[in-house]
Amino acid sequence: MKLFVFVLFFMMTINNYSQKKTNLSIYIDPKMLIYGPYMNDKKGALDILSRFYISKNKNEYGLELEYFNRIHYLASGLFYSRQILKIKKTYIYTGGNIGFIFRTSKYNTKTPSFSINCRIKYKLTNKLSISLLANYKHRSDLVKLYNNKKILYFNGYIGLNYLIHS
Repeated sequence: MKLFVFVLFFMMTINNYSQKKTNLSIYIDPKMLIYGPYMNDKKGALDILSRFYISKNKNEYGLELEYFNRIHYLASGLFYSRQILKIKKTYIYTGGNIGFIFRTSKYNTKTPSFSINCRIKYKLTNKLSISLLANYKHRSDLVKLYNNKKILYFNGYIGLNYLIHS
């Protein structure tokens, strides 16, 4: 419910800041799609990451939601990115996020998380671009569930970005 209220207020501010651009991104993890999350998996699984954000000048900030049904994983949080380089139609961003990881079903846990990100975006049209997102995430859920000592994990995503409002 708290997340819903936050999203509602976030969306209401869009029209108040007409000089800002509203964007939606959808990513998939190709490694998980091909191999799956476990060593003995016979087929892949869909890991989806979505971002709803506002961009202005070289800054992006917004909401991030990741859903991976195969491992009963849901992560949500806030992120910030800054453009550090532009070469023609290619943009490079760095940033980070903070949020929570929810493990549903038999686990029923909620743990804090943070990550650092790097993204390469290539503009296809004025409204559509393709992106590669590298994510180095603190997985506190694995510490709690499995007493795993390795807490930082790398993930790579490929996705599409759509400019909703400019």
